[in-house]
Amino acid sequence: MPRHHSSVSGLWSTSQRSRNLTNRSRLSNDPVLSFTINPALPESVRNALASSVKPKTHICHQRAVKEFLTWADSRGLYADEVLPTPESTLLEYAATFTGQLAGGTVRAKISALKTWHSSHGHSWNGGDLLRKVLTGVERKAPLSSRRPERPGVSKDMMGYLHSSLSPSRRGLHHTSNAGSKLAFLGQMRLGELLPRNSDPRLFDPSKHPRVKDVVELPPLQDNKYGALDVRLPQSKTSEGRSDHVHVSPFPNTLNATKYLHKHVLFNKLSPNDPLMAYRDEHGNLKVLTKSLFLTVCNGVWSEHGYPRFSGHSFRIGGTTYLLQRGVDPEVVKRCGRWKSSAFARYWRDLHTIASIHIDRIHARKDLHRRFRN
Repeated sequence: MPRHHSSVSGLWSTSQRSRNLTNRSRLSNDPVLSFTINPALPESVRNALASSVKPKTHICHQRAVKEFLTWADSRGLYADEVLPTPESTLLEYAATFTGQLAGGTVRAKISALKTWHSSHGHSWNGGDLLRKVLTGVERKAPLSSRRPERPGVSKDMMGYLHSSLSPSRRGLHHTSNAGSKLAFLGQMRLGELLPRNSDPRLFDPSKHPRVKDVVELPPLQDNKYGALDVRLPQSKTSEGRSDHVHVSPFPNTLNATKYLHKHVLFNKLSPNDPLMAYRDEHGNLKVLTKSLFLTVCNGVWSEHGYPRFSGHSFRIGGTTYLLQRGVDPEVVKRCGRWKSSAFARYWRDLHTIASIHIDRIHARKDLHRRFRN
């Protein structure tokens, strides 16, 4: 059956080819999305494209593509009409979310389709018109779609953790105490530090650090403890390659170096043991998982009236804390292994951060003026 687009017939100039309804391809019933990579490309290019998207990203994007194909199927579209997708179809699809979803959510769906095209060797037809439509969708997003900013872990919250966990005689608490300081001051993603399984026999040293992956650097003058160089076998932004995290020895209860030493000694860990391992009440070695770590932390914070926090809150909070301390934003960005200026979106307490750095510029100029005089 030919398709008809009454309101935008001028844009939809796709040729209408008659088809037998009994042979119609039901796109939404294709569970594996078995679209082949563009056969017109050389084999070497197709092989490279097949590995261009990370497995986890592919899984996330597959959901968005599946949603798009279901919509396309409901519109009577066929496989050769969705890959590559004409801009007219992209415009219509994006516009269906007007007044329903947040602009960022819709942009993410369209971005997944763009990656789907490029990873299959097809050109992307989205252009200025699509960008305009996405802007319109964003402006008409319902108020209910706007989520509050995700809070970051604060210095006070780190203090509550330390006060509760440091005096404990449980290995789990010493590991959680040290891990919280590493994640906070190293601006880490918890998944880089903590695995999902507590069984040490299932621990994969190619994905998470061992004790020997941490080196204490020579301390600066008058300091007892040096900074930590933590080698991450794998990180979100450098999959397949190791990465390094610099963790400075802040004083008192935020001294990650001191309490990492305490954790390793208390839990009697060897160099080849998982860095975030602990001894249970029977002396058996367990690996601290992300879910258990957050349970421990949120259990402490709930006693002080805080809501439940997610793992990413450590990265957000650590970034904010370093900026509040006057660390240059470019240094914070480099230490946090941020690949773009997107990290600025996660700044909290912007007024304090801005005041620190702007006042520093004025103080430097005033000092130069005094020397000249």
